[in-house]
Amino acid sequence: MYIIKNENFTKGQQIQFDIELKIIMGAYKPGELVPSVRSLAKMYNIGTSTSQSILEKLSRESILVMEQGIGFKVNYKADKMLIKKHRKCVEETFRYAVSYARILKMNPEELI
Repeated sequence: MYIIKNENFTKGQQIQFDIELKIIMGAYKPGELVPSVRSLAKMYNIGTSTSQSILEKLSRESILVMEQGIGFKVNYKADKMLIKKHRKCVEETFRYAVSYARILKMNPEELI
């Protein structure tokens, strides 16, 4: 299941976004293991190489920490880092929406 579904995002990006929001919401807590490569592949109906790539990308971004032979754990600072990242995304999206509303001669307050 995806929290967002948008044709502008690849399936991998949608899954990464979903995992990030689950970390923010506390479904995956700091220090806890996230689903394994195989579990993730089964959950999202994707190949194991895709799920491995997603977990490795989150690890490169310091959201997850890879422990050899154990799996990927949520970094203790991940929720704060992700809130900052997603807040910036919301702000940018809202600025775009306000500009678009003005072009359409809408009152930006109507967006709220």
